[in-house]
This record gives sequence, structure tokens and C-alpha cells, in this order.
Amino acid sequence: MIGSIAHFHLQPDEKVIMSLRRHPIVFLAEAAVIAILGLATVLAYFLIVWYQPDWLTGPISRPLLVLAGSAYLLLVWHFFIARFVDFYLDMWVLTTEKILNVEQHSLFSRTVSELDLAMIQDVTSEVRGILPTILNYGYVHVQTAGEVKRFVFEQVPNPEAVRGKILQLVEEERRRTVAAKPALDQK
Repeated sequence: MIGSIAHFHLQPDEKVIMSLRRHPIVFLAEAAVIAILGLATVLAYFLIVWYQPDWLTGPISRPLLVLAGSAYLLLVWHFFIARFVDFYLDMWVLTTEKILNVEQHSLFSRTVSELDLAMIQDVTSEVRGILPTILNYGYVHVQTAGEVKRFVFEQVPNPEAVRGKILQLVEEERRRTVAAKPALDQK
């Protein structure tokens, strides 16, 4: 996990507290739909065998069917890879100093945002739906006063614990800032 965040610049005394990705069930649900789309070619094959068997032996129809089926499966495979890359590369890293938000928008589009803990004004966790409630995953909204008004941790496991950890780190950061301020005033 540290290898996947090695390209972020951490301060010498900064430590990674937690690294989060979406709950795996989110991707499994998408993968199931994609698998059903892939299996549609098997259904199409059997429909052709039953209703139009001549298409599988024709000198023009057979290559066209193979080409169409291959193109369709290639499209389904591309869709699967794109969804997996989006799922796997979306990441939220919580350190002792900041929150890093990495969002993969498409295969070749990524946004990396950074938020200092001192900028956080409010943290809210949200779990909506039957499956998210049973499996305990949901959203964590981090409200700030900066340019980016809101960071959203999407479909992460145990959102209430993540919210509590962020609030604990914000409180520790505020205590450190208050403790450091008299030392700076004395100089």
C-alpha cells in the first residue's frame, strides 16, 4: 500500500494513518453487470444455432458474425478495464498533516487534490441503502474553507470510523497549532 502512495511528497515527520479505496462490493456489482453483457454473446450464438444455422456456415455471414462478436467482446473488455482502473486508482490517503484525494476520471485523466487538516471545518459520514447498511460502507464528506469546498470519500468501508479518525486528527492538529503558537510569539 505504501508503494502506491510513494509518489506523494510527505513531510519528514508526517505519517500515513490510513489509505482507503472504495468497498470491493461496489466493483463486484459492476463486474457482474459486465459479465452478463459478455455472456450475451453466448446467448446470441445459441439463438443463431437454433434459428439461423446457415449463418454459421456461409462464406460471408460466418466471418461477419465472428467479427461482430469479437468487436462486441472487445468493447465489453474495454468497459471492464476502464471500470476496474477507475475503481482501483480512486484513493484517499489520510496522514497526520493532510488528506490526499486521488480521483481517476477515465483511463487517461486523473485529479490529485491535497487538503491540510487545519482547513477542515466539518466532517459528515453518510450510509444510504440496504446493502451499504449491511456491509457498512458509504460516503464521508469533508467540508473546508478553502478553494475546494468539499472532499468526498466515495463508498469507503466503515465511514463512521473514518469520520471519527479525521476528527481526531483535526483536533490533534489544532492542539499542535495552539501549542506552537506561544512558542512563536516568544521569538
